[in-house]
Amino acid sequence: MTQVLFEIGFEEFPPSFIVPAAEFLRDRLREQCIAARIPPQEIALFSTCRRIAIAIGGLPERQPDLREKVQGAPKKVALAADGSLTKAGEAFLKKYGVTDYFFEPSPEGKGEVMTAWRNEPGKSLEEIVVPIIEETLAAIPFPKTMRWGDKDLLFARPLRWILLLINGKPVAHSFHRIPSAQTSFGHRFLAPAAVPVTSETYRCALEKAFVRADRQERRTVIAAEVRRIARELGGSDILDEELLDEVTDMTEWPVAIVGSIPQEHRNLPPELIALVLKENQRYFTI
Repeated sequence: MTQVLFEIGFEEFPPSFIVPAAEFLRDRLREQCIAARIPPQEIALFSTCRRIAIAIGGLPERQPDLREKVQGAPKKVALAADGSLTKAGEAFLKKYGVTDYFFEPSPEGKGEVMTAWRNEPGKSLEEIVVPIIEETLAAIPFPKTMRWGDKDLLFARPLRWILLLINGKPVAHSFHRIPSAQTSFGHRFLAPAAVPVTSETYRCALEKAFVRADRQERRTVIAAEVRRIARELGGSDILDEELLDEVTDMTEWPVAIVGSIPQEHRNLPPELIALVLKENQRYFTI
């Protein structure tokens, strides 16, 4: 069976954009693959503030051939009085690319209808997957979009790279003049160089480049660090779940740092301090 790894890299998204866009990509790709007769056996989703990646596993190496019965206009509409095809009958043959036809009773009980067997040879996985990805990328329903440079693409932020591998081999293609590559990229500051990856090595390779690509893992690390520090300082380890989600989607390699409030501000109401730290700084309050 075949593995497909797809990743888009972009300028940092607003945190609220990431999960809806990532889940849309995953769900739409799954639906389109099923509709194209290449149902995936597994699909994994990764996301950070700078990337969304999807690893699809268990795909057939080639789309299976299709043979299906198609039906069209009623016999009295498809045939003229002299037995020749009407425009409706000719349109039916053209629509399905067939030449042979027959008439049989309609399942709805509406009399005989024009019927044919349509045969469609299966395509290669690349021929199927590339158009699906293009259509899905263009369809992401962002709250706000933008254009940049001389590109016609409407997207939340500028796209910087596209990774597309089938069984570890790069697919030569471009999307809005952004060529697909065989590498991802590490953390913008800690390891900005290109990172060779495959479906099997994606998480580990990026982790070595200071990127925790698994969102749930990153969220767990942040929560554990905040709770550990809170306990060490004798404070409450109750986390603001909304802020935790936001910080998770603002980072790629989260590290906790402890700060303090200047003495002259400590007489302010705790609720006010916590609100300012959360809304303006995205800091957790202990």
